[in-house]
This record gives sequence, structure tokens and C-alpha cells, in this order.
Amino acid sequence: MQASEYQEVHTEVVSFFSDVLNISVPSPTTDLFKTGILDSQNFIELLLHLERKYDALVRLDDVDIEDFRCIGKIVNLLCERKNGAKHAGN
Repeated sequence: MQASEYQEVHTEVVSFFSDVLNISVPSPTTDLFKTGILDSQNFIELLLHLERKYDALVRLDDVDIEDFRCIGKIVNLLCERKNGAKHAGN
């Protein structure tokens, strides 16, 4: 994964929290569940946003809650899936 790709996805995820949910997340490692930032409604909003933004269906069977615990993990997941889709198409 390239640093520029990671930074682009990171910026997008942080923007979602600030612009859509009106929430400022203190750091990429802040536990979004323990702090109450990602409650059930916000979690669904996040999943819907990711489906729309990245044109990818998110199946609940494929969701590991740990992948959404903090912004850093969300960004890693998105970059992995993005790179996996590129490799699958080649």
C-alpha cells in the first residue's frame, strides 16, 4: 500500500466522521466503540457510506467488528479491500 493511498483513504474516513456525523475523532487509534462514537446508528451510517463511496457491498457476514474499532483499522481494511479488488481484476 502506498502512503499517498493510505492518506487519501484516511482523509476520506476522517471527513465522513466530521462532515456527516459531526464528530471529531481525537486520533486514528481512538476506540470508536468504547468512546460511544460508533453506536449502532452511526455504525450503519458508516457501512452505508462505505458501500456508496467505494461501490462495494458490505455483507454483515464479512464484517469483523474489530476492523471498525478505530479509524486506523477502518483505513487499513479499505486499503486492503481496494488493493485486493485491483489484484483480482488482473
